[in-house]
Amino acid sequence: MAATADSTAPGEGPGGGQDEGGSQGSQGLRLARATSPWKSTSSHTRLWQRRVLLELFAYVRAAHRHAAGCNLRQELDFVRSLAGDLALVHDAAVVRTLDTAVVQRLESLRGTVRDLVQDLGQARELAHELVRNLRSAPSPSNDRNLAQVLARTLDEIVEDTLARDVVLVRGRASVLPADRDLILVRNLVFDLVRVLDLVLDLALVSDLAEARDNLSDAANNFMGADVTDVDPAAMNLAWIRWNRETRWPTREWADRIRRASVESPPGSGIFTVLPEQEYGPAEVALVH
Repeated sequence: MAATADSTAPGEGPGGGQDEGGSQGSQGLRLARATSPWKSTSSHTRLWQRRVLLELFAYVRAAHRHAAGCNLRQELDFVRSLAGDLALVHDAAVVRTLDTAVVQRLESLRGTVRDLVQDLGQARELAHELVRNLRSAPSPSNDRNLAQVLARTLDEIVEDTLARDVVLVRGRASVLPADRDLILVRNLVFDLVRVLDLVLDLALVSDLAEARDNLSDAANNFMGADVTDVDPAAMNLAWIRWNRETRWPTREWADRIRRASVESPPGSGIFTVLPEQEYGPAEVALVH
């Protein structure tokens, strides 16, 4: 069925690992809550909107990789200590003597925050696309409500938390490593303290990990699903998981999908549809 460049990797689906999450903030794991109901929404909606769900998964996965790519607590301790030191500095010449390794570490952190917000911004756009799609086509009202909740949640995470600070972080990045103006470097470090503190307080690493797994499950898990009311020729079915209880529109489609699938693990009764290169013009190109 339609080939994809990079689908869910083994071990990245539900239960794919534990992540450092930081403290549980008052709104912790809110993206996980917004994505969880998509695992059990109608098979019809999940298949028709699978392209958007897969792209959402890809950006949430990327955001998680950026957020989990460094030891957040260690980096927060580093910038917090540096902020304390810089608060006592009054001579710009002292800042210009900052060790190169320190400057590079600040630049790396600034880049991590920038990439994280960009990924979440792309996910937000896709969530709003999902809302538009469900509004313009016959869809259960519950599915439309789920899409609106997901879009609002990403709006809040991007606009009310990270984006407000990342504008400052991104705008001040040009002072490193060239000029190292005292005020700009000090503000950059203080901004990084606020951002990293916020990421930890919101348990964002754990939130993204769980949301990633929820979206993977929503897009790929069709075990026991009734898909008799969809046209498989119009769908991208590559990498979906199904079992003997999954109901297909016709016996011919059931046979074709069985031939295109592999049982994984062997003897489990769980099958994964492999990409079928000759599937034809109805393929849907997915971005990962």
